[in-house]
Amino acid sequence: MVTARAVAEFAKTLDWCAPLVNQGGFLVVYLGALAEESLKESERSVADHHLRVSKMLSYSLPGKRSERHTVIFEKECSRK
Repeated sequence: MVTARAVAEFAKTLDWCAPLVNQGGFLVVYLGALAEESLKESERSVADHHLRVSKMLSYSLPGKRSERHTVIFEKECSRK
């Protein structure tokens, strides 16, 4: 399992962290309020890294108006 919070923009975080995840492992990314947009923009990169969204958790932080999101990706086997 690899976790990433406030490393860089989502696409860079994905490029840096996804190769560290073994097949069947998980990548946990804290995406904040713009999770849906970040995921949409990076659909191709997520697929290229053989990841799929396993779970998306939404939560609120005290004093913050917008909802935050934690996204858990699972690394699937790469097909050759």
